[in-house]
Amino acid sequence: GDGICMLNAGSRCNYIGVCEIALTFEKGECVAKKLNGRLAKVDKDKVDQKMKEKFREDYEKVKAFTVKEIGALAVDIRTREAFIGQSDYLNLIHTVSLSAEPANISFAAPLTYNGLISAGTLVYNDLFTIYPYENQLVVVKMTGKEIRKYLEYSYNTWINTVSFKNLNGHLLKIIDREDKRNGGKRYSFKNASFNFDSAGGLVYSVDVTKPYGQRVYIESLAGGEPFSESAWYNVAMTSYRANGGGDILKEGAGLDTEKIEERIVAQYPEIRDMIYEYVTSFGTIDPAVIGDKAVVGEWSFIPESIAAPMLKKDFNLLFSSL
Repeated sequence: GDGICMLNAGSRCNYIGVCEIALTFEKGECVAKKLNGRLAKVDKDKVDQKMKEKFREDYEKVKAFTVKEIGALAVDIRTREAFIGQSDYLNLIHTVSLSAEPANISFAAPLTYNGLISAGTLVYNDLFTIYPYENQLVVVKMTGKEIRKYLEYSYNTWINTVSFKNLNGHLLKIIDREDKRNGGKRYSFKNASFNFDSAGGLVYSVDVTKPYGQRVYIESLAGGEPFSESAWYNVAMTSYRANGGGDILKEGAGLDTEKIEERIVAQYPEIRDMIYEYVTSFGTIDPAVIGDKAVVGEWSFIPESIAAPMLKKDFNLLFSSL
C-alpha cells in the first residue's frame, strides 16, 4: 500500500537507498504519512571530506589488515579450472570443509568466475578471490541416494548430454550473448555458475553421454570405503545451499529445505574464516596436500576421449576473450 516503501540498493555500494518520510500530526497523533523512495548513485568524485577524515583511521586499519601476509601459495590457482574437472581451487575448499567434524563428504561450487591467485605470498585480501561470500559451513545428514540425486541435478545445470553422432555441439551449457562493451558476442554459462556443485570425499565419474539421472556413478568414499545409496552420510555445504539456495537440495535431492534443521548435525563459522585458519596453520597451500585423494577423492568427466576435446573447445569460447 501507500504506507510501505521497499528499497533495494543493489550490489557493491553503487547506490544507496533513500526514503523521505513526511508525517502529518493532529492532536499528537499521526493521521497521514507520505513516502518518497529513490536510489541515490554513489559518486566517488563527491566525497564528503569531513566524513573521510573522521573515518580515516579506521580505513587505514582495515587496509593494513587486508594486505597482511598470511601464508604462501605453491602454484598459481585459477578458479575457472573448476568448470572442466577437479581443480586445486575447489580441492582447497573441499579440504577445509572436510576438516569440519563430522563431515565425510563436501559439496562446493566455484564462487569466483575467473579469479587468479598467483603463486607466492598470500595476503588476506586474496581470500576474497578464493571465497567472496559470507557463507557459513553447515553439515547436513543425507542418504547416499540423496547425494547421488543432488549431484545429478547439479551437473545437469552445467553440462549437456553428448551424442556420439554429433560431437560438434557444446558439452558445457553455454550461450552466446551480445557484448555491448566490445561490440560483438561473448559466450557465458546459461545458468549461474555459483550453483555448479561438485563433491569432495568421493570417487566418482560423470558420463557425458548419459542423460540426466544416469550420469553420476559413485565408486566409493575417498578412503576406499564402499558407498551405499541406503547409508547415511554427513555432508558439508554452505548455509546458502542448506537453506535452499540454487534449489539443488529441494529439486535434486528431494529434501524439504523448510525443515532442514532436522537434518543439520553441525554448524561452523564463516567459510572464509575457516580458510584463513587453514592457511595460517599450514603456512603454504600446496596442491599436493589439498589434492590428497585419500581426503578429497577424485572425479572426472568420462569418456575422456569425447569429454576432453569438447571441454577444451567450450573453455576457450568462455575465456579466450577475457
